[in-house]
Parts: sequence; C-alpha cells; structure tokens
Amino acid sequence: MSDGYFAQIETSFILNDSRLDALTASQRWMYVVLWCFAVDCHKVTTKMPHLCNTIARLCRIDARSVSIGLTKLCELGLIKMPDNNTITVCGVDTKHPKLKWKKPPKPQVELPLTPHSIVENSIVENSREDKSIVELPGKPAPPKKPPKRKAEKSTSEHTLIIEHWTKEYGNKFKDEDGKPLKYGFDGGKDGSLIKKLLSQFKYKPLKKIITAFFNSNDQFIKHKTGFTIASLKLKANQVAQSIATPATAFDKLSPAGQETARNMQRVLDRMDKEDAENEKIGQN
Repeated sequence: MSDGYFAQIETSFILNDSRLDALTASQRWMYVVLWCFAVDCHKVTTKMPHLCNTIARLCRIDARSVSIGLTKLCELGLIKMPDNNTITVCGVDTKHPKLKWKKPPKPQVELPLTPHSIVENSIVENSREDKSIVELPGKPAPPKKPPKRKAEKSTSEHTLIIEHWTKEYGNKFKDEDGKPLKYGFDGGKDGSLIKKLLSQFKYKPLKKIITAFFNSNDQFIKHKTGFTIASLKLKANQVAQSIATPATAFDKLSPAGQETARNMQRVLDRMDKEDAENEKIGQN
C-alpha cells in the first residue's frame, strides 16, 4: 500500500482491542473516519470550526450522537480534545512514519477542559442550530437577534384615572389598622365606565369630580349606592355642577358681545377718571 493514500489500521486492533468493545457501531465508524481524515489531511491535530456538525457530515450521523461519541473516545484515550474546536487522533503519526505530517496549530491559552465539558459545550453550540441541517466548515454563524425591549409602563389617562380613584378610595376608607382599603374593581365593567366618563369630561375635570365625589354628603350615595364607579357614573353630572363656577351675565354673551362689553367698560373707566381729575381741579 502507498503510504499517504490509504489509512493503515491493524486488523487485530479492530477485531480484538478491548477499548472498542465499549463503543457502539456508530462510534467505531466515527473513529475510523477520524483516522482516515487525519491521514488524508496529513494532520495529527486538526482544528475544525463547528466541530460536531463537521464530523457529523463526514460520518453521515447526527450531531448529538457525535457529541456522545467524542466523549467516549476521549475517555478511552483514542483521541484528545484540547479545546472545543480541536481534535487529535492518537497514534496515527506513528502508524504512518513516512508521511509528511503538518505541524499542529498553536494551542490557545485557555483553562483546561475535561472531555465532558468540551462535548457539553459542543452540544450547547449545536442546540442553537437546526439539527436537520449540517453546516459546512467555514460557514458564518447566523446573526444574533437583538434583545427584546421591555414594555414601558402604561401612563395612559385611563390608567391614571384608575390610580387616582384607588388613591381617593384609600383616603376615605381604612381598615382596622388604619391602612387604606383596596377597591375591588369589576374588570371590564368598571373599565368601560371610566372610558365613558373620560370621553364625557376629559382627564383633569374628571379627577376633580372624583375627589369631590368622595367628599360628597349625598345620602343616596352613602346609604344606597355606596362609593362605587357605577355610582360615580350615575352622579357625575350632579357632582360636576356642584363644583362648577356659576356663569355670569358676561359669560352668557357671545364673543362679539363680550368684546362690546369690554369696550364699554373702558369708556366708563375713562369717564370716571376724567371726573375725578375735574373734581380735584375744582377743589384747588
């Protein structure tokens, strides 16, 4: 046989070596493929990107079985793995002494890894990829997805009104220890009522109405309906009227009428000023 073109493995080793008894058929085949690959590349130690997927492609077996097999081969001393992407086939160079073996890659400065941790890291790496597709060596890793942004806390007017209602309710009603009581919201019903109130009164006026509602002395609220959002919806117009500033005659005028009234007031003010000056001159 021509050295360098054929991988030489002793038949007695394949048939009788006790180390192979601990391997499955696929693991034995993987060891033979690794031996042949080392001879073909003239490298005792080979650096392979995506190690498990590359070996899976060469051996035609799945990547997870490769990970398990690598652990077993390391335990038996048939191969060595100084890091996650480097593999050494033990004894292949002594079996082919005439072959010009290439120098092994420079070892990376890393903490020592056990075969178990190397394979475990390989499994983690492979779990990020599609198990049904074996990547070719040198293929770039898929781009990482950007982290999801945390949802910002809602500060809608609807939420703020609920917070204001809860605060006013707690100010009015206390438990035995003097702590504010929590209002028992009726989810969809109360939410719908607050939405209608906001469309009717807007945010700032509704806050004032809620505060006035809890300060109300209305006996119907105290003894019949209680201080509920449904009761607020029922009495909202009445409460709004009680806290509204009474309209004056000036407020009832149209914009044009209000402007005329202002002009008349200016004339009257000027006349009063002239009268006061004339009276002062007459006294002198």
